[in-house]
Amino acid sequence: MKKYLYTHSKILTSIFMIFLLVILNLFTFTNPHNVFAACPPDCDVKTGTGDGYGTGTGTGDDVTLDFELNNPLAGSGVNTLNEFVRKLLEILLKIGVPVVAVFIILAGFKFVTARGNQAEITKAKDNLIYVMVGAAILLGAWVLANALGQTVNELTTP
Repeated sequence: MKKYLYTHSKILTSIFMIFLLVILNLFTFTNPHNVFAACPPDCDVKTGTGDGYGTGTGTGDDVTLDFELNNPLAGSGVNTLNEFVRKLLEILLKIGVPVVAVFIILAGFKFVTARGNQAEITKAKDNLIYVMVGAAILLGAWVLANALGQTVNELTTP
């Protein structure tokens, strides 16, 4: 039993590390946009004149900055965090469901090739259990995200 729990904790740790690496890669490879608060060379702040680098004579009490942050995912219909999580889960499910199906077939193949060998049957059972745990995690993530999304939508809409 201890070996069984140890193996499951190793699998869950591996899944968590892969998830963490995917999230870190999303933040690492996204294109950051810098917004600078400097005026262009022909800048005239309030009543002063200057080059925008602090050498002018204006007071700058009511300086307004006009800038626009563009949504890089707007073309795909993602405008809120709820929609982003939904799209992310759709992608994960499109990848995860075929992977689960392949591993179920592989577990069945291991059962067939065991030919009554108790050690091989045990390996095949463990393999099937791992696949079912992975499928349950995928399904659970989808159900949890949908439930939370619907709850947030109901709370935010008047």
